[in-house]
Amino acid sequence: MILKAAVPLFLPFSSSPVEVPAPLDVKFRLRLPGSSPEARLRRAALRGGPVTLGTPAAPYEPAGHSPLTVLEGFEELEIAVVTRSPEITGEIPLLASLDRRSSVTVDLMVPTADAVLAWKLEPDGAPPRKRLEAVARLAAEGIVVRVLCLLVAGVNDGEAALRKLLAAARDAGACDVRVLPGARSLLLPHLRPRNAAGGDTFRRLRLEYGFPLNVAGRG
Repeated sequence: MILKAAVPLFLPFSSSPVEVPAPLDVKFRLRLPGSSPEARLRRAALRGGPVTLGTPAAPYEPAGHSPLTVLEGFEELEIAVVTRSPEITGEIPLLASLDRRSSVTVDLMVPTADAVLAWKLEPDGAPPRKRLEAVARLAAEGIVVRVLCLLVAGVNDGEAALRKLLAAARDAGACDVRVLPGARSLLLPHLRPRNAAGGDTFRRLRLEYGFPLNVAGRG
């Protein structure tokens, strides 16, 4: 939270404030107690409820020290991580450790398996090949991993694109492929995603490709 304050200006050795043309704005940051990701995760763990790091609108971006380390002393939790970054593979040792005492699921956002379509959807995002490699590495370690995608009408909701994504997700070891509900303008600010016509096609193909799979984690 950023607060603004107007304060008078005092000069050294002066007994009264000096007039200034306009109030002097002083900005300072106020960090609310317990507002860090670590604190939020710990509170959720202490309540015994589901523990989630990241959301589809604000996916988790791994960067150095993981907030998940605060959960290492807990057991029998339901831990979910939502990310679109293949860098999540750097946290595989931690995720596997947590999965031995709790249930861990990683939702990795992969809008399409087609590199050209991926560039249209997320010009600055990691290529689908990297994300699917991350899915494969997570699955190989016994971590339950699902693929999330947002269908955009006329872009990635065609049958050919959906088949390519579902086949790639299955080959990588994902236990499921799910469509993000509704339009998410925060995810694709340069587009105006709307309810895609491919929703019915996706549901049919999802079953055809054998999703969801029954895959149990270590927890």
